[in-house]
Amino acid sequence: MHTLAVFLALTEADVMLINKIKALLKQAGAECHKMEELTKLITTEDLSVIVKIALNIPEIDKFCKDNLELHWETIWENCGSNNVKCLPQTKLYNFDLLKGIYLFWEYDHYNKIGAPATIGLEYLKMSAELGCFQALKVYCKKLLEENFNPENATDSLRLAKKAADLHLTPGYILLAKVCLLMANKTSDHYNSKNYYAQALAAVCMAEKLGFNADNEINNAYFKAPLTEILEFPNWLAAKLWIGKQAMFSSQEINNIYRSANIKFKQFSFEKVAMDVYNKAVDNMKSLFTRDGELRGISFRM
Repeated sequence: MHTLAVFLALTEADVMLINKIKALLKQAGAECHKMEELTKLITTEDLSVIVKIALNIPEIDKFCKDNLELHWETIWENCGSNNVKCLPQTKLYNFDLLKGIYLFWEYDHYNKIGAPATIGLEYLKMSAELGCFQALKVYCKKLLEENFNPENATDSLRLAKKAADLHLTPGYILLAKVCLLMANKTSDHYNSKNYYAQALAAVCMAEKLGFNADNEINNAYFKAPLTEILEFPNWLAAKLWIGKQAMFSSQEINNIYRSANIKFKQFSFEKVAMDVYNKAVDNMKSLFTRDGELRGISFRM
């Protein structure tokens, strides 16, 4: 058994590998074969070692995300369940997804073998902070159900909002469930109604983002039916139930819907802008060969 601190501690072999990677990083910009050597060095190393190094050294973490995404995508594909492949996501690098799921698997392993709860919890917390959906879902539930207090409630809501931002529809469904749990646990009527309002807004966003979140839905639920995920027959039933529980007026419901519409339009604008940017980058890359020369033009003397 290794605590998170032990896992993150760099061994002598790790330090040697880091120094070699840093040396190649300095040379890679000027010498193409050094980039190839660097790529081979990282991609042939054990994933656990690269994850540990990346969590310690931001410079190497950045290189892995900026230059090796296709490699990580191949590995990420095989991290699914029920014969479902994982897919790239809109707001997370494949490498970040891999780091998160690796730490979540460590948590799951220690949990299954009956290790002291504190050991697994360390991995779960870091995985959630890295944006792993499975970790965010489990950790939010733990915070609210095992030891409910104001500090845990605040932390759970923060992480659920993080999930919504990173994972779109699945994240907003998680945010809605967290808000409903908090509404049921608080004795203050004003706060309870506020949590119901946030839950309803989250359900509205989850529904609207559905067509933009196929990959996120795939990775979060592995083809589970929507009724099982929502715990309601459909989106409308979920919205009606929340509205009834909170006893919202028509005006309050309209305000919540209007706010969700504004937020969705903002997301749509950002997505269009990002799609245009990505297409421009891809077009620019297509103009060059792997050696950095313009296609059809040689600068060699």
